[in-house]
Parts: sequence; structure tokens; C-alpha cells
Amino acid sequence: MRSRSKLRSRDGGAGRASHVLVASPGHTERSAGYWLYILPGAIGFVAVVLMPFLMNIYYSLTTWSGVGESQFVGLANYSRLVGDSTFWYSFRNSIAFIVAMAIVPTAIGVLLAAILFDFIAPRFGSRVSSIARALFYLPQILPIAVAGVLWKWMYQPQYGIINTLLDRLGLGEWGQNWLGDTDLAIYAVMNVLICAFTNASSALFVSPESNSAAAYFT
Repeated sequence: MRSRSKLRSRDGGAGRASHVLVASPGHTERSAGYWLYILPGAIGFVAVVLMPFLMNIYYSLTTWSGVGESQFVGLANYSRLVGDSTFWYSFRNSIAFIVAMAIVPTAIGVLLAAILFDFIAPRFGSRVSSIARALFYLPQILPIAVAGVLWKWMYQPQYGIINTLLDRLGLGEWGQNWLGDTDLAIYAVMNVLICAFTNASSALFVSPESNSAAAYFT
């Protein structure tokens, strides 16, 4: 049954008509039913996300050892944090991880999807594009523990494949202690994260459903 609204008209003091929109009872009942579906997720969001977030804000304005009562200190913690060089070092690392886990993999995933649908599929057919799509997703099935061991072996400074390959190419002086050098370790870890999350991003963008959705809006 389709819900309908009734429009009432009444005269104002200056002779102008004003309109009042009154919803039908059926529409109100269905709107109330929608909240039953939203309620479980809303309760979980408040309990798991919103409340801990607000508690973190409150405790950041206090000094508390974890036992006993907390003492309100206002913005003293934040002023001390701004002048802490260790905080800014960790903040820089956090930004680097966000770039490696979200921004770069998403950009590469979109690029690979464009190559697959706009170049490979029109020129080589659906069979080749299906194989390419499977190859994009194949690294995603590798267990994270196995991937960690492989990357550790690749970065190994004495017999790792990266330094060995550089040595075979006559570029042995470029070999580094990739994970042991404090200046290079962050970039080595970023490379691992980019490779790991690009697989998931590529699998999302090269799926046939995403291509169909994109074609629907063009």
C-alpha cells in the first residue's frame, strides 16, 4: 500500500493561504518500523565507539594512574604533548602509515581497474581480463604470517633477495640494512603495507560488480 499525504489549506490573518502537510498513519507506522532495524547498530555504535571516545576525551583532561580517583588538569596534558618531540615523531609515522594503508593502495587500485576494464578487456577479451583479475587478487589469499616471513627474508641484509639482486646487477653499494636502519625502516614497512593493502583495493575495484555500478552512473 502506498502512503499518501493530505494537504490542508487555511486562511491567515492577511488573507494569504498557509499549507500544513499531514502524514498519513500508514507512513508513520512504517517510519517507526525502520528504527527497529537501525536500533541494534545504533546501540553497538554508542557502546563501542561513542562512549569510549567521550571517555578518552574526559580522561585526557585529567591525570590518572589507572588506580584511584582522577584529578582534573584541563589542557595541561595537551600543552605538554605539543612540546614533546617523541609525539611528533610518532605522529609523522602515523601519517605515513595512513598514506601507505589507504591513499596509495586506493590510487593504485583505481589505476589497475582502469587498465583492466579500459585497456585489457577491450583489446584482449574477457578471458584475459578474467585471468588478470584473478592475478590481482591472488596475493590476497597469502596468510599474513607467511607474507611477513617472505618480506623479512627479502629485506635480510646478508642474503635477502633485494640486496642479492642489487649485487648481481653491479649495484651492491646500494644494498642496505632495510629494517635495521632507523632512517629506512619506516619506508620499508610502508612498502610492505602498500603491497598488502593494494591487493584488497584492487580486488574491490576490479570486481565485475564495481564495473557494472560505474557503468550505471555514466
